[in-house]
Amino acid sequence: MKKLSFALITPVFFCLAAAAQPSTSILGKADLHGLIEAAPTMPGTPGEAWARAFGPDRMHQNPDQINATYDPFFQRAKDAHHHLHEAVAARKKQTPDKAAAKNQVDANPVVADAGGVDKLQQMNREQQKQALQHSAAQNIGAMGGPDMQAMLEKLMTDPEYKARFDRMSDKEKEAEFRKSASSGPPTAEQQKGRQQADEALQTGNNTRAAMDLRGELQQMSQRTSEIDAEFAQKDREITTAPGNHGDIAKDIEAKVERLPLVNMGELGQDHDPKKVEALEQEHVTRDRERAAWELQQRAALYVRRKAQYQELADAYESWLKHNLGRINAPLMGSLPGSSAELAVAGYEDDLIKLSENLANCSLEATKDAAEYERTFQNKLMSQSATPSHSNKAARTKH
Repeated sequence: MKKLSFALITPVFFCLAAAAQPSTSILGKADLHGLIEAAPTMPGTPGEAWARAFGPDRMHQNPDQINATYDPFFQRAKDAHHHLHEAVAARKKQTPDKAAAKNQVDANPVVADAGGVDKLQQMNREQQKQALQHSAAQNIGAMGGPDMQAMLEKLMTDPEYKARFDRMSDKEKEAEFRKSASSGPPTAEQQKGRQQADEALQTGNNTRAAMDLRGELQQMSQRTSEIDAEFAQKDREITTAPGNHGDIAKDIEAKVERLPLVNMGELGQDHDPKKVEALEQEHVTRDRERAAWELQQRAALYVRRKAQYQELADAYESWLKHNLGRINAPLMGSLPGSSAELAVAGYEDDLIKLSENLANCSLEATKDAAEYERTFQNKLMSQSATPSHSNKAARTKH
């Protein structure tokens, strides 16, 4: 007669211990820390941004220089995505059909009496736990007899008994279950019921484990979203802080409007060209200074964001180390939703994107500051005299 394994008839929240298969896992192969460290940093000054964007020779600007500066890193990140995507594609070929797997799980009495896969997915984690625990107690208890059902109920409702049970050795737990088994030789119907109990609870345990895993992934993803949302808000605050480029433009325009009009002959009257030229020089100078200030602010923000990203990578690698056995456990690949391993791979792919977020932050700041530096340098090299009729056009450009 097949024994009723204590590991399988323990309530659903005791997940099955399954042998890990780390050698075949597609997870943990991406160099997350290396990518984050390799992401281009923020330029220190508008002059450095210029060199990254157009090259060090200011007399011969290279519009493709910025691609040469950033493309090597983006290619490295692209390669990391590609390797993971290839592994995922290969694994998907080994993954059971989702619809068939869902139907198989729905047919399990523990899952069915808990409401089925669709209903369970609509519950929060505590509701799932309670539904599966209750269903397990009812189904497995009924299959194993009233004494078995009483024991399962005690495990779920008596914290002291559960704690004592957890401290037992495997043999002691087996003995505890045998005491709860129906007395006398099992009938054929009882033996069949116990075999069904093994299979039912195994699927129930794995269903709960998969839902727990998805919940943990959602929590980790939520933390990433919180970090990015905080960064985006602080970045906007830097852009819109008093003295921003828009404020500078309005101030210069107001100063120009207050300049006296002078007679320009056939061109009529216009603001004094020399004074307009001086204000235009002030404009590009203040814009350059503002760009330098924003770079300093964003550099500090970048360092903080990078540290938070490294913490996310640390947390994931530690989590993966402790959960790889659960992720690769038998039946996990056929659970509702998708393979557990593929779900985790999707999160790992998102973690690769963290380094790209840093690089894009640096890229945009570089392009922005480099443009203000170029405008400033071009102004210095421009002709001191500018036709008066072009004053308004030049100011409009700023």
